[in-house]
Amino acid sequence: MNVRRIPLWSWLSAALLALLLLLALAAGSLSNGRRIALAGDALDVLDEQQARLAENVLKLRYGLVANYDGVNRIVAGTAAAAAALGAGDGAIASRGNARIDELYRRYLEALDEHRERVERFKSANAVLKNSLHYLPRAVDELRHRVVAPRLAEHVGDLYSATLRYGTGADDSLAARVAEGVRAVRADVRDAPPPLRRNALNLAAHAEAILRFRPLADELTRQIVFPPTAPLARELSRAFQEDVLAGERQADRFRLGLAALAGALLLMLLFSLRRLMRNARQLEDTVDELHARENDLQLAATVFANSPYGITVTDGAARILRVNPAFSAITGYRQEEVAGKTPAVLKSGAHSKEFYQAMWRTLGEQGRWKGELQNRRKDGSIYPEWLSIRAVKDARGDVTHYVAIFSDLSEHKESERRLEYLANYDTLTGLPNRVLFQDRLNQALAHMTRHSRMLALMYAGLDHFKVINESLGVDVGDALLKAVGGRLLACLRETDTVCRLGGDQFAILLDDVRSAADVATKAQALLDEFEAPFEVDGHELFTTLSVGITLAPLDAGDAATLQRNADIAMYGAKELGRNTLKFYSADMSARMKEALRIENGLRHAIDAGELTLHYQPQWCLHRRRVVCVEALLRWNSAEFGTVAPSTFIPIAEKSGLIVPIGEWVLRRACAQVAAWQAAGVDDLRVAVNLSAVQFRQTDLVELVRRTLVEYRLAGHQLELEITEGAVMEDVERSIATLNGLRALGCEIAVDDFGTGYSSLNYLKQFPINTLKIDQSFVRGLGHNRDDDAVVNAIVSLGSSLSLKIVAEGVELDEQRRFFEGMRSDHDLLLQGYHVCRPIPPEEIAALLKGRETR
Repeated sequence: MNVRRIPLWSWLSAALLALLLLLALAAGSLSNGRRIALAGDALDVLDEQQARLAENVLKLRYGLVANYDGVNRIVAGTAAAAAALGAGDGAIASRGNARIDELYRRYLEALDEHRERVERFKSANAVLKNSLHYLPRAVDELRHRVVAPRLAEHVGDLYSATLRYGTGADDSLAARVAEGVRAVRADVRDAPPPLRRNALNLAAHAEAILRFRPLADELTRQIVFPPTAPLARELSRAFQEDVLAGERQADRFRLGLAALAGALLLMLLFSLRRLMRNARQLEDTVDELHARENDLQLAATVFANSPYGITVTDGAARILRVNPAFSAITGYRQEEVAGKTPAVLKSGAHSKEFYQAMWRTLGEQGRWKGELQNRRKDGSIYPEWLSIRAVKDARGDVTHYVAIFSDLSEHKESERRLEYLANYDTLTGLPNRVLFQDRLNQALAHMTRHSRMLALMYAGLDHFKVINESLGVDVGDALLKAVGGRLLACLRETDTVCRLGGDQFAILLDDVRSAADVATKAQALLDEFEAPFEVDGHELFTTLSVGITLAPLDAGDAATLQRNADIAMYGAKELGRNTLKFYSADMSARMKEALRIENGLRHAIDAGELTLHYQPQWCLHRRRVVCVEALLRWNSAEFGTVAPSTFIPIAEKSGLIVPIGEWVLRRACAQVAAWQAAGVDDLRVAVNLSAVQFRQTDLVELVRRTLVEYRLAGHQLELEITEGAVMEDVERSIATLNGLRALGCEIAVDDFGTGYSSLNYLKQFPINTLKIDQSFVRGLGHNRDDDAVVNAIVSLGSSLSLKIVAEGVELDEQRRFFEGMRSDHDLLLQGYHVCRPIPPEEIAALLKGRETR
């Protein structure tokens, strides 16, 4: 700027003119110069407020302050300063000048819009900071849950991209964040509610960052460069012109009084115009200097308080300045690195070619960003994300380099944790199903290349559910960890053990020589499990059921091998557990046939293929039928008549026994109600309950509703259970049996003598009837052991006031054996000698006469 010096004669002329004007004008009124000063002061206050507002907004945007108190105070001060322009001695508006009034109105509207932008910025920035704050917490909540591998991968990608995008590290990550949100939402569409809720919470925070970060940046730019500044200058200029116009008009009215000063007045006006032009130039220059000073002060504040490390070098890459975050991350102080190059941080992890490529990109594009490994002052190596920009002068020469970097150590640790969760079982530390699948595929590829053989074993713990339910989940988990450790100890380092889930483990034996060798190793595993486990003060015994398949003998692909091993494991369980079973082709055939039967059984109720037959129980004392046992029959349109011994185990294994059992209970009670309506009274119906049904928590309520629906008394229904079912969980069994007895139902223990037969538990169970298994009845009269067992059971029932039912009575000599026994309570016979199971329509006459066939 070139401001010319005002000549001395101009000052003299001004002094003479001022003297003449003082003599000519009346004193005591407020001068126009004073009004300009007051209005200028008000506009200066507004300019200062706008600059402070921009500074505070920038601090809020980059996290340098934590609340909005400063912004709110500045906004209130701006409103007060703007109001001062409309009233008082320094008022600009309402002076009869339409242009000034219009400019003032536009200026007030611009201030209102500016305040609205500030409010929008506060809302957007608060949402952005809140989501950035809670984003890591949302990821940590997901890590505490069992997460599917695909979901874990998508969560890691979304967290990385959102964190970098939200903190301004990379503007191009918006599409990646949006894609990550869609992937996470798709992954948890059918997930359990807690997992789905946590995953959707993470996605919502990512969407908020994706939406509000550009909005906050745009509002920040609009606030830092407000439209009010040019309006303020135009308003000030118009007001000054208006005041000066008034002065010129007043001068013309007084021209007659100032005739002597005419020439001097012209010279003075010329000088004043030049002075005002220079003054405006000076004002613009001062404003520009103030703006630059504010920018420098703001940049210095951001530099000092940024959470990212910042390095400023000269054109030769010698370090000039570093910020506190640089020292916190690297351990180097400003004075330790000043004058050195960033090579002081080199870790040796990158080649010379890597750095050459980096400098080549920096020279061609003026910027470079990427991930690299650097070394701290203490020698530790850390990963960082680095962004470098070249600063050039007007001629295009590089004068400085500015590098901004962040420490990725925590981020990398999070990635490692997510990778672990995706590949390892969190309870036992063994490989999970995903990692095991990968190792199995690798082993198959190795087997093919080298013409070797491998073995895949599935091992299931026997009776683990009993331990888990009786001693609690914590003891069960501790046992699973101990089992995993014992399996590892029994195998070679080259073998792989994984936990498939629940109480099932998979074992991969690579490079085996023969099936005999595999059998030897499997038997060694079974032998190791003869020793008890010491878990939380409990001595626990558990065994293994091991299924084995060989590749390439049985199959050459992973899916088939896994299916074969699973089939063989269940074959081992069917053999009585604590054994091993090699896969054979007929197992698949039996499994397919069982699957066909299961599928047919699923539609049997709706198709009307299930029926009930009833077999009477003849009381020797009362000489009549007192009870009939409901026996399920299945006449399939596809398979014909299917034996209960075939489809009942399949129903129990598949869970179909629950709806089928409910159907049997309701149909049997409906039949008793029909017989009762036909005049047949004092008759019980016996319904068998499977172990699966007996474990249902709503069993008692189901029986109660059924009795109420068909208006039956509880004693008209007898429920038969096996010893094994009640012994799985004694405390819960007693509670269930007491609930059924409270309804008045009779309780019978089926197949007595073939299970636990614990007299101690027999005392605790609220039962009415013991059913002697037909295996003992079959040998009566020619097997002393069977005679002794039956006599003992009848005597036991008599002493405990229990009814006795003998099953499988088919011969006359068996009937005579029981007729010759003495019992203080009912002794009932059931079997073909009494009556075969018959349909309900054939049994009505039999029940009325209480006769047998």
